[in-house]
Amino acid sequence: MTPTTTPSLTIKVYSMKQIITCIALLLSVTLFGQNDNKGLAKVYKRQGIEIYILSEPVREYTVTGKVTKDDLGSWLNALNGKDDNKDLYQMIDALISNANRKQKKGKLEYDAIITEDGRTGTLIKFNDPKKE
Repeated sequence: MTPTTTPSLTIKVYSMKQIITCIALLLSVTLFGQNDNKGLAKVYKRQGIEIYILSEPVREYTVTGKVTKDDLGSWLNALNGKDDNKDLYQMIDALISNANRKQKKGKLEYDAIITEDGRTGTLIKFNDPKKE
């Protein structure tokens, strides 16, 4: 005499194998496919300028100059013993402002700024036009 539950058990095991196979297939497609920019992040923009903080662009570029956040007010505060603590956004704004001032004087051209600390920045010009 054979038990009647044997066929249903076989079907359930077979269905479970199908489910596990489908999940494994979906995971592999999700993890290993569809993503051309694996490991890349979106660039931060401030005042329309690309800012690379502790990173650098993937595109080819040429260094066109250096800039610091220091201005006359920072130097006067340092001489008077005042602490010039600014947050990162203010430091980036100062870098952009000083870079724009140099650009207006015709001293340099730049497309983006690379910085490690927000106090100093490397001005760069991309070698190829931007690909959107």
